[in-house]
Amino acid sequence: MTGDETELYRDPTGSPGVVWTPPSLTLDESAQAPDVSRLPGASIVAAVAFGDRATLRVRAGCARGPSGRFAKGIEDVLLDRATWFALASETLTPSEMAIVEVRGTIDDGLIEEQRDGKVAAVAASPDGSDRAVAMRHLLTFAGKDRDILLCSVMCVGPDKAGQCHDVTRSLRLVGTHAPPPPPSLLTHAVFFAADHPVLSLGLVVLAFVLVSGVILWRRPRSLRRFG
Repeated sequence: MTGDETELYRDPTGSPGVVWTPPSLTLDESAQAPDVSRLPGASIVAAVAFGDRATLRVRAGCARGPSGRFAKGIEDVLLDRATWFALASETLTPSEMAIVEVRGTIDDGLIEEQRDGKVAAVAASPDGSDRAVAMRHLLTFAGKDRDILLCSVMCVGPDKAGQCHDVTRSLRLVGTHAPPPPPSLLTHAVFFAADHPVLSLGLVVLAFVLVSGVILWRRPRSLRRFG
């Protein structure tokens, strides 16, 4: 089912690169890339689709975006969002989905995650049965600014056919990659507020009182007397 390993995306500086083994299926040149316009600064840097929904369908692509708001713990949200984008690109509704494999940690700057499951029957399904879906994500950081780079491969085919195993699990990183950037002060503040809501509210009130006091103290004397 699969051909030779090929490059899906490479950072313009030369490293890292993302490779996979595409299926021996017809390339669908009419397929639309997922819409990531609602994610500030994000863009699709690679997108391909093969096959058809009646038999076997494979999509692969990469999205890249700024990491200024990244903080440890957000990676799970990004991987969930990537799963949703992949399914939405084929108008698929998952009937079940599970994370079956995770490699790496965000501290090392590279996470590989495999998700398998089923999607509800689609109109093009010959027998009207549910379809098996396999999906692999690769999350890393690239470039001098350590942008977020998230690549995915999704394969949808006949239930229990096992045809999607090789094409999804072939996704891998080559070359060097960087650890995540340190969180910005704004990100620190947001997470602190989420973890300590009462203390954060108290600090906000205290800051308001102090600022108000300074403003009143700096008012012209005549205004303080008659205002």
